[in-house]
Amino acid sequence: MTRAFMLSLGVTFALSACGEPPQRVAAAPEPVAESSDGATVPAQPTQSDNPQAVSARAAIDWDAALTDLAARGDTEDDAVSVQVQSAGAPPSVPVLLPTGIVTVQSADGTGGPAFRPTDDGYFARYPGPSYDVVVHGTNVVADVAGEAIKRDEAMTFIDLMDGAQVSLSRYGADYLVTFECKAISGGENCVAEEEALEVARNLVIVRSQ
Repeated sequence: MTRAFMLSLGVTFALSACGEPPQRVAAAPEPVAESSDGATVPAQPTQSDNPQAVSARAAIDWDAALTDLAARGDTEDDAVSVQVQSAGAPPSVPVLLPTGIVTVQSADGTGGPAFRPTDDGYFARYPGPSYDVVVHGTNVVADVAGEAIKRDEAMTFIDLMDGAQVSLSRYGADYLVTFECKAISGGENCVAEEEALEVARNLVIVRSQ
């Protein structure tokens, strides 16, 4: 009996020396989201370090704009000059307007080229026989955080169902030239790509700060 008692005591001492067995730690539950049918599905992780596009004001090269304006001398169209000067304070971007295009005017003398300054630049409309030309100049550009804005004067043509658009940058500002068709016949656009690019290429500066 003494031997059995000693064996039992030895087993008890060994268990007490080892301590209690380690507790199982439950893993943190994965984030879940509820689908439209009520089932739970793993939630997609959010990535806060993705670059976000933000709007920024462009730095305008007014010196280059003034140089080009001075080089034009007195060759600018008087009608265009009156429209721009009547707007009061200069817009926040150099004013570029089309030249050499045919415009129409109503019998009462209205309906000719129109100019309006905006918070970010200006808006100009030139009514034409087959399409209207709308020019929008802006100093608001899309900037992606951590990336430098790469901008040049290369033109981009976009064919629309009812016209076309040409975008370009000059003096640090962005310009969009829109061609709005008066009518579409035979499924053909009222303005060809080369014609639209030619109008945008011949934009002239008529006002600076």
